[in-house]
Amino acid sequence: MFTRSSSHVLSAVDCGLAKTGIRYTAQSKKNRIDVQLLKDFPGIGVKGQIVAVKASTMANKLYPNNGAIYMNYKNAEPAIPIVTKQAAASALAALKAQQQQAKKEKKPKLNPILKDEIEKSKKESNKLLDLDELLAIDVEGLNNAELDLIFAKLPKKLILVVNTKDNSLISKMDKKYIINNIEGTLSRYIRETNTVSKFFGSENSVFTLRNEAGEELQSIEKLGTYFLQLQNEGKDATVTVVINSK
Repeated sequence: MFTRSSSHVLSAVDCGLAKTGIRYTAQSKKNRIDVQLLKDFPGIGVKGQIVAVKASTMANKLYPNNGAIYMNYKNAEPAIPIVTKQAAASALAALKAQQQQAKKEKKPKLNPILKDEIEKSKKESNKLLDLDELLAIDVEGLNNAELDLIFAKLPKKLILVVNTKDNSLISKMDKKYIINNIEGTLSRYIRETNTVSKFFGSENSVFTLRNEAGEELQSIEKLGTYFLQLQNEGKDATVTVVINSK
């Protein structure tokens, strides 16, 4: 059924060594052989367990690292006490439960904004913030780096094409619609979509729509060029909004 490698057999005879195992050629590698694991190998088994593996797995992975011994020859004896399949399964289950428990006991990560405030307080006064100060921190707010990213990625111009009649929009366009379009455009360029949503949902963000005459508007009713000014924490930028007809 199997073919032995003649080079292995001859070398063992020439050296006067007792054959302790049989190395199989590629013709028989599809068949599995019994080995005893001397170490834990995830996906294969645990230390002491006798498992059936491919000859290539034993030759290339287990045997070179002293991780297993051959058990596929006559009168083969285990090198260490044998671990049954049931015991191995119990050991793996216990290890998995231990790992899950360790994950649950891990300390939760602090919000980056809250962490920065605590570190800043330590440097300034060598003491932690008290409860009232912690509650006063706006963890949903934007830090300077996030604001800089928003204003750096804002589009310079937004072109919207609408249905019109005699240079007037069939349906007036609210300022909120324009803001939503800018938010959607910005989300395509910033991976941290939460940063974008926080900016446009922040109470500190102010959006002012004006026409070319500088008059403040709440909606647009005619074709033309308009300007939406965005402000937050002393930073501001203006997006040119062009309304064209289809």
